[in-house]
Amino acid sequence: MKKIIFVVVILLLATMCLTSCDQAVTYDKLNEMTDTKYSQMSIKVTVNKSGETSGLVNDIVCLILNDTTKHVAYTWQEYATFEMDGNTITVPSKQIVTKSGTAIIENGKVKESTGDGVDYDFTNVGALNMTFSETCLANAQTKDGTFTADISDLNAFLGSDIAGAENAKVSVNVKTYGSITISYTANGSDVVITYTFG
Repeated sequence: MKKIIFVVVILLLATMCLTSCDQAVTYDKLNEMTDTKYSQMSIKVTVNKSGETSGLVNDIVCLILNDTTKHVAYTWQEYATFEMDGNTITVPSKQIVTKSGTAIIENGKVKESTGDGVDYDFTNVGALNMTFSETCLANAQTKDGTFTADISDLNAFLGSDIAGAENAKVSVNVKTYGSITISYTANGSDVVITYTFG
């Protein structure tokens, strides 16, 4: 009987050790993933007003040509606004306006751009300032090839804060280590950002 209990205790300790070791290796691998210099990165941002199934979809593709130069192509959606001219108010013909364009960025500055202008800073596109650690993540687990966690400290995880963000989560495809998805709710909208690497 004592031998059986001893064997069970050893197996439990080994299981706990393997679980904690997997967690440490996972964070190391995830941080290695965010430190990697990729030649291409795609970013898809969807913004849905809470409770709605469709909303804005923004796509950004960044080709990193070298250490100083990158080429960004984007398709950007915004809610249309009413135009006012004195007492005349013009209702937009569409609820959502789609814009597109490209930008060449050298040494952190836009050198050249074409297409529609949007209110977004593309100079930092291609940089992943994420830090995977126990200090900023909670309820971390890996299941069916996907790492998931609640982001308990968004500022520590991203290196910057997102105003009004709540219920932030992160998931990573750890079969391929080819994508990271961040989701949160802010200002009455559900936001999902997916980074895909090539």
